[in-house]
Amino acid sequence: MNALLMELFDKPAERVDEFTEWLGSVHVPALDEVGVAGPTLLYEGTVVHTAQNGPRFMCATAVDPDLIDAWQQRLAEPPSGEFDALLQRRLYRPIDVVGETDGPTRFMMAVSATVPPDKVADYHAWYTDEHTPMLHSIDGWLRTRRYELVAGDAPQILALQDLATLDAMGSPVHRDAWGTPWRARVAAYRVAYERTMYRFDGPVSKTGQETARAGGAGAR
Repeated sequence: MNALLMELFDKPAERVDEFTEWLGSVHVPALDEVGVAGPTLLYEGTVVHTAQNGPRFMCATAVDPDLIDAWQQRLAEPPSGEFDALLQRRLYRPIDVVGETDGPTRFMMAVSATVPPDKVADYHAWYTDEHTPMLHSIDGWLRTRRYELVAGDAPQILALQDLATLDAMGSPVHRDAWGTPWRARVAAYRVAYERTMYRFDGPVSKTGQETARAGGAGAR
């Protein structure tokens, strides 16, 4: 399982085309110089199933876990320009993964939380023993990847939920998963929380041209 670089941003309203060109022709090649394990994938946040008002767009790039130190050094450097300064970067090391996909799914929910140190073991046990098994019994709930924050301003533990369809969110089993006593205990002790539903827009081309959406190029 790879580490993860997440970059959250809003596109500058009057310079969208220029920013998009920079993203593909300058920024993504700069990521390659540090070392990546896959393409940079572009996501757009949706209003549905989102719990906070954050940046609208997010780029996700898989990173070799052996390069965590190099990436920490890169993220500690000052922004290289005005567009670079727009990116809110978060670096994560992998925890575990359940399920698999053939590639990016059409929808991905990012859920992150910080819990007190004495509750971390209980939080992980809830995910692995109850929450993830319940979610993966839902048709269309394909993969859960979990990470721990290494660098950046964000809650400490991240889960990425890959979904084939938003219909999975409205199922009776999903409502049951949110209504257990263990989940209520977890919700009571967490001290920070974010939840964003993203739609896959496609990989960022190094020429600066994003792929057509059409449900997300390559999205399942």
